[in-house]
Parts: sequence; structure tokens; C-alpha cells
Amino acid sequence: MKVLAVLALFVVAAAAMVNFDLDVNDFVNGFADEMQAMEELTCDCKYGCKPKIVTHPPTPKKKASVIQPVVGNRGNVALIVDYGTCSPTHEGYTWFIDWGDGTTNHSYYKDLLQVQVLHQYDDCGKFCIKTRYCSYYKRVAENATTLTTRGNCDYYQRKIDVTFDPPAGL
Repeated sequence: MKVLAVLALFVVAAAAMVNFDLDVNDFVNGFADEMQAMEELTCDCKYGCKPKIVTHPPTPKKKASVIQPVVGNRGNVALIVDYGTCSPTHEGYTWFIDWGDGTTNHSYYKDLLQVQVLHQYDDCGKFCIKTRYCSYYKRVAENATTLTTRGNCDYYQRKIDVTFDPPAGL
């Protein structure tokens, strides 16, 4: 009788395991993401990394990026950037600024460098300034080398109110 009870218990447990759906997708996907992040941090891949625009200083003595109006119909962008997931040996960064009035600035840096640009507006008004800082990597496709930044950018934007407010005495 004890043998039948134990056998019945095994049958019930086996039936429960057959109906048990083991979902490992989240674990596998999370593990793959962690492996990708580790690979980007540890190898000199020259692709797949993402710099970080510092918008909030980590400590009181550190600087943060600013987008601000400046007296005399001007706007100022100063981007403070850290490596984010990029290795310090990564080479190749691009930045782009859309001033909100149809004017843009952009450039390429071999190394991770800070950006400071001053823009003169034609008129007063409210403008949404959009910035991005990207790492790029080379992708070879059908005998052509192209530079790619897809997914490797950090963004920062802010609306500013630009006025002409000359200093006293003018």
C-alpha cells in the first residue's frame, strides 16, 4: 500500500511538471543584455557603446551640461560628456545641435571631448534646443564603408526663452 501511495505521489508530481511551463526567456534575454554590456565595456570593439551626456552632476564639485539663453538673442549649449558604456580607448564621436530655428551645428571628434557652442538668433522667441552625442562604428556593407551611430546616442533637450536684454548703459 505504501508503494502505491508513493507511486501515486510520483505520478501526480510528474503530471504537475508536465503542465508547468518553464519560462526562461526573461532570464536568457537579460543574460544576453548583460553579456553585451560587459563585452562593450571590456573589449576594444569600436562599436555598440553609448556615451552619456551629464545632465545632473554626480557630486557638488562636478559640472553638468547646460542649455541656456544668453543676453543679446543668443543661446548657449555646453555638453559635459562621460564615457557611459564606451571604453576610454574608443575612438570616434559625433555631436549634433538643433537650435530650434532651422539652424544646426555638428562635428566629429576622434576622442571624447566636451562641446560648447554659442548661437545667435535672428529674433527673440521661445526655442526648443535638441542635442545628441554619439559614438560611431564602421560598418562595411557591400564593399562600402559607412559610419553608423544607430542606437549609440544620448540626447538632451530644453526649451529656452531668448530675449534681447542689453547690459545697462547701452
